Amino acid sequence: MMQGKNIGLRALEPGDADFMYELENKRKLWPLSNTRIPVSKVRIEDFIERSSNDLLADHQWRLCIEENITGLCVGFLDFFDYDPVHLRAFIGIIVIEEKQNMGFASEALNLVMPYAKENLRLHQVAAEVLESNRASIKLFQKAGFNKAGLKKDWVWTGEGYENEVILQKIL
Repeated sequence: MMQGKNIGLRALEPGDADFMYELENKRKLWPLSNTRIPVSKVRIEDFIERSSNDLLADHQWRLCIEENITGLCVGFLDFFDYDPVHLRAFIGIIVIEEKQNMGFASEALNLVMPYAKENLRLHQVAAEVLESNRASIKLFQKAGFNKAGLKKDWVWTGEGYENEVILQKIL
């Protein structure tokens, strides 16, 4: 576990399935994760069970963002699309609405980035964020990510197409 002042980052546990099921099935979040259909609880439980918690083996690594005060999982941080040749991965982060703007996402990034460089040996990390999501763009920029590109009309949000910003950090 990586421990910070207000949150810790830990491996997924079977007890996280209900929380993950709830988040993964929030339709308003689907454009952020390229989800198009509901996810079953059985599939989520299987995902947690099968996860080796090893980026190299799974090409994905999901961590629970656990609030220190309550001990509850308040979000997730993911490394995904890991490329072992070029030593890069994408990163995504989600914090439940009632715990947003409390610095948890920023603290999670500050905890995980040194680990990504030193232990995972990543050379770079990238994030893809909807252009309208100013808070997330600001979050990643505050953590040292720079805008590296723009994909025009890239994501269908249900209300129309939206641009997606690519942010990149060389570790």
